[in-house]
Amino acid sequence: MKKIVTIFLLFVSLGLFAQEGSVIDKVVGVVGEEIILKSEVESQFLQCIQTGAPTTVETRCQLFEDILYQKLLLHQSKIDSVEVGEDQVSSEMERRLAYFISQIGSEKKLEEFYDKSIIEIKAEFHDIIRNQLLVQMMEQRIMEGIELTPSEVKDYFEEIPKDSLPYINSEVELAQIVIKPKISSREKQIAKIKIDGYRKDIIEGYSKFEVLATLYSADPGSATKGGSLGFMSLDNFVPEFADAARRLKIGDVSEIIETEYGYHILEVMERRGEEYNIRHILISPKVNPLDLVKAKNELDSITNLIDEIDTLTFEIAAALFSDDDETRQNGGRLINYMTGTSKFDMAQLGQMDATLSFTIDKMEEGQVSKPIATQLPDGSQAYRLVKIISRTEPHIVNMEDDYQRIKEAAKVQKQTNKLSNWITKKASKTYVKIDKSFLTCDFENNWSIAQP
Repeated sequence: MKKIVTIFLLFVSLGLFAQEGSVIDKVVGVVGEEIILKSEVESQFLQCIQTGAPTTVETRCQLFEDILYQKLLLHQSKIDSVEVGEDQVSSEMERRLAYFISQIGSEKKLEEFYDKSIIEIKAEFHDIIRNQLLVQMMEQRIMEGIELTPSEVKDYFEEIPKDSLPYINSEVELAQIVIKPKISSREKQIAKIKIDGYRKDIIEGYSKFEVLATLYSADPGSATKGGSLGFMSLDNFVPEFADAARRLKIGDVSEIIETEYGYHILEVMERRGEEYNIRHILISPKVNPLDLVKAKNELDSITNLIDEIDTLTFEIAAALFSDDDETRQNGGRLINYMTGTSKFDMAQLGQMDATLSFTIDKMEEGQVSKPIATQLPDGSQAYRLVKIISRTEPHIVNMEDDYQRIKEAAKVQKQTNKLSNWITKKASKTYVKIDKSFLTCDFENNWSIAQP
């Protein structure tokens, strides 16, 4: 089943239509007892435009068929008595709200966007989220047990026309050892003196909290908003920060709080249930250039140890010495979050990290780099060693080098075929009616459409 866009962006799409206010709605499809409104199709189409996805004259038809499929899953979930617990709905609701609040800036702004209270927003989307979870569970049931034998993978590959086989760029698998520079006690003291001065100025009335946050806070996400983090559950913060917020009275400025990010002062501006509207100022101790040199020298020492001690492999050294929590316990192996695998396309890697790409370009499989300066996701600087675990040359896809890739493609085809068969079977037993505006669509599946 071709999925142009998921329905899991309804918070955005319905918000867009709430603001447009000019859509004249009507029923354009029926699947069992489930109806499809014109606004559902148009909101999905608008999402494609907003996200920059390519659209053609067939896009609305493809989106409409995807919604038909979602409605059929929902209809069948009720027949099969699939159930979703209220705790699942609540958990998913909170997860999505937290995401959109973080994107829009605050809970108050989200309420202004929808012109509804947060309670009204939750009530409005409760059944929508419940239905989406039912659809997910139903699809998982259909997909259960789909596996492939090596002969099936081979048959799939041999059916691909030779002139249609894709070209695979050079790919690498990488491992790393990261050493973060140790912040000196002097730099910590300087940062603490700064934030203590800001706190005194706020308490004594010489300066406003939001002004100092805008001018001096090291948190770029909140500094532009006067330090405001918006309404959020304390579960979203590190323990030291959450504990300080929990103890504060509304309007009070906290003592100096130390976290892994540096030193904070914070103020709880408002509280609604378990959510807090907080603003803060963060001062992060600066890294002394000498401390960066020490981090680089430490990596040189680790390289010497690996060379001198036969039993100390790069993978063991990563577990012993690396400061990167995500890769340390995995032998330092890096994961490509764009694909979910450990392989990096060299062309894509050049766009993601030009310095890393340039450094490893001429390295061979098994080789370890010299210490490389790098910037960590939190913006801080560090040094790392990088090892090439494996490297493939550019080539036409083949069974020897790309078996796993071919297997995944074959599995997708098998899933698609199973879904198509499921749709044909269930649609033949389900009342499906489509508005004449979509009857000319060239659907991928047989929907056994009732006559208008």
